[in-house]
This record gives sequence, structure tokens and C-alpha cells, in this order.
Amino acid sequence: MLAIAFDAHRLIAQLDTRLDSALRHTKGADHKGMLSVTLAVPELASLELTELPRGGIYWARLEDQSFRFAMGQEALIQASGATRFQQLEEEFSRLSQSWVKLDPDNLNTPARAFVGFSFSPKAKQHSCWQGFANACILVPSLLLERKGHSCRLTFTCNTLTGPDRDEIRRGWLRQALNLFVEVTGFSTPYDSLKPLDRIEDIPSESEWLARVHKVLKAIEEGRLEKVVLTRRVRVRSHQPLRPARSLSWLSSRHSSGVQFAYASANATLVGASPERLVSLQGDKIICDAVAGTACRHPLADQDRNLGLALLADNKARHEQDLVVNSIIQSLDPLCTSLSAPVEPQLLKSSKIQHLWSPIHGRVKSEISLLDLASKLHPTPAVGGTPYQQAISWLEEHETGQRGWYTGALGWMATDGSGELAVILRCALLRNNVADLFAGAGIVGDSNPEDELAETEWKLRTMLDALAVV
Repeated sequence: MLAIAFDAHRLIAQLDTRLDSALRHTKGADHKGMLSVTLAVPELASLELTELPRGGIYWARLEDQSFRFAMGQEALIQASGATRFQQLEEEFSRLSQSWVKLDPDNLNTPARAFVGFSFSPKAKQHSCWQGFANACILVPSLLLERKGHSCRLTFTCNTLTGPDRDEIRRGWLRQALNLFVEVTGFSTPYDSLKPLDRIEDIPSESEWLARVHKVLKAIEEGRLEKVVLTRRVRVRSHQPLRPARSLSWLSSRHSSGVQFAYASANATLVGASPERLVSLQGDKIICDAVAGTACRHPLADQDRNLGLALLADNKARHEQDLVVNSIIQSLDPLCTSLSAPVEPQLLKSSKIQHLWSPIHGRVKSEISLLDLASKLHPTPAVGGTPYQQAISWLEEHETGQRGWYTGALGWMATDGSGELAVILRCALLRNNVADLFAGAGIVGDSNPEDELAETEWKLRTMLDALAVV
């Protein structure tokens, strides 16, 4: 979508007046805790992200016409270890109790924060993930949210530091002006894709194939049923990589699922995930069970045949059943009802397709998003089964390089709602170098070479996204 021209300074002046009016209805510096003001800003409804600054977070689910872009940091809660979700939940609950939310436009939207966590709860991670907490909740200073044709800005400040009302307002206006710089550019056509140099495979292809054979031997001996093995591939571009440009490309070609980015001080994680870990709205939850993979074909008839073959494939159906059954068993103690379709559907992106079973349910009272995450993650789609044996095997044979890959990223609100997506189809960008990640589920009748080919299909999404200029 092309951006529209607008008068940024005029909008800043309007925001100044509206924020001043809103703040006059609170005690300002007398309040100690989080303070938010949400305003309608229809002027920003058609603007496009052009850059992703340090600390920026991007989240979009285009099929729902929803988009979020956050800047700045007013609070950061970090945790690690076996109780990391409980730690995050307790700290966020304490934060929420003193959180004042001003809503002069009667938009009735709760305050929101962003949530991210790594695959493993253990604190130590590979050096490529430097700057990413094991698990965290981040409250942004400024949050732009768009849903359909409506758009709003939420300004947040931690008044524990004692700023007065004018200081709070001036800080928010500076953030807003910075935001306009990042979202007011015009979209431009993509040039031809520029080739990337593939400089490292970790582990090497031969080492990864050997690892698959080890898993198959453990399965044959009855010690495992499934393990998901991952690869990390490092590439180099001949020009600086542009996260926002890659996001735009992903949005145009992978409009299903979630497009996301999380920019730390050291690197930017960018991706397009087809898999929802869990969403919670009121007492209603949705989870995605995704397993089994096939490539796509540009010709409709052949593409349809590939999909039908995947639906009929015994190996893929076995993998899918493992994931569905695990999710049902994990969630059952927390829910009053759960249902999964008898037959899986096809979940298609531009390059690959998966088996997909959307699972719906209703949770018991007082169950939070992080309660659900603690029971669900990691599902057999990203870890393996039996759970403890698979995780122990991965701890022994993988080197911790996954980091946030196959963890989750999402948002949560003070009213209990939220959504988490499994971090898949992603790359970690630093200047002109990127680390890409892909995995494959190994079961008893897996063919090692076929599983290697599957990871290459999955890598293709981000290889193409990073090549656009």
C-alpha cells in the first residue's frame, strides 16, 4: 500500500493539545507507576513502515487486518529457568495493578506489552543471540496499532522516575515525531533479487545427516518417537540488509500467519511464522497444530496433487497426530472444552505447505496467556516426543544455537488477552550478515536426505526476503 502525504508537524501540534488535555485529568507526577494515553489517529491508517529502529517491534496478522509497531522501552521484565513463565506473569501482574490508562477517545483498548522467549528455558544461549533475553515482557513507550481502517497511538510512561506532566508530554511528542520518520515513506517497487553469499552451515550437511541417523537409531530402539532437528545457515549480502524492506516483501508474499520483527541493540530478528502457539480472547483460545511439509508448484494442477499427496502421506499424518494429541493433553487441565478437526487441512504459503489442525477451546477462569504457554511450549512440532526424552536428547546434541528460533513472540494485554506465534521462517540480521534457521521433524520412517531437502525449502522464504533491495 502506498503511503499518503500528511503534515507531520500539524499532527504533532494536535497530539500536543490532546495529550495535555488528557494529562490534566490525572495527578501526573503524583501517580507512581505506568501511565498510558490512547488516542485515535486516522491520519496514520495508510502509512507504511520504512525503517525498523533499535528497540522497534513489528507484529502483523494481515488476514485479520491487524498491525502493531512499537518503539522505546518503559519497562522490561526478564526471566529464565523452569519457572520463567510464572516469573513473568507475577511481575506483569504487579505492574498492571498500578497501571493508569487514559482513554479520552473512548476506544476501550487495554494497555499492551510484547512477549518473547527462547526455545530452551536455560539462560545460556549461543553468542549470535547476544542481546536477547531468555524470556521477557517489554512495555513500549509508543505503540501504533491499526485494525482495518482504524488506527490509534498509545503513549506510555513509567512515572516512578518522577517526571512532571509537561516533561511526560514532551517526551511522548519526541517519540511520535521519531515514529513518523519510520512510517511515512512511500513504498517502491522491488528491484531484482540480489544474490547472497552462503558462508557457513552449522552443523554442516554431513554432520546434520549423521545427527538424523542418530535420532533414527534412538527411535528404532524405542527411546524416542520424534525429535525436531534444526540447522543454522549464515549468509552475507553485498549491501546492508534492510529489515523493514524484508518485512514488506514477506507481507506481500506470505500474507497468512504472522509477520514479525524484534530489534535488539545487537541484531534484528525478522520472520513470517505460519504457526500460532496460542491466542486468548476472553475465555476463547485457538492453537495451531502444524506438522508435515511439502513444497508448492507454480502450476495449479501439480500444486493440488502435491497437497493431496501430503494429506494422504502416512508419515506426515503420524507427525500431525502427535502434535494434535500433545496439545489436547497439555491444555485439557486448563480448559472447560476443547475441539480439534477429525481431518487436517492444508496450510499454504508461497513456497511450502503443511498439514494444519486449528484447535479451539474455552479456558477455565483465571487462566492467563502465559499459563497456556507454560503448558504448551514446546509442542512436538518444534521439540519432539516423548517430551522429556526428546528435550534431553536435544540438550545433549544441539549446541544452544536455536535461541529464540522455535520459541515464541507475541503480545499480551492487561485485560488478559493476547497471542503468541511460534518463531519460524526467520533470520537474525546484523548489518550485511544474517543467520537463518530451519528444522525438520524426524520420525521412524524419515529419510535423512528428504529431511535435509525440507529444511532447504523452509530456508527459501527468508533467503528471498533478505535478497530484496
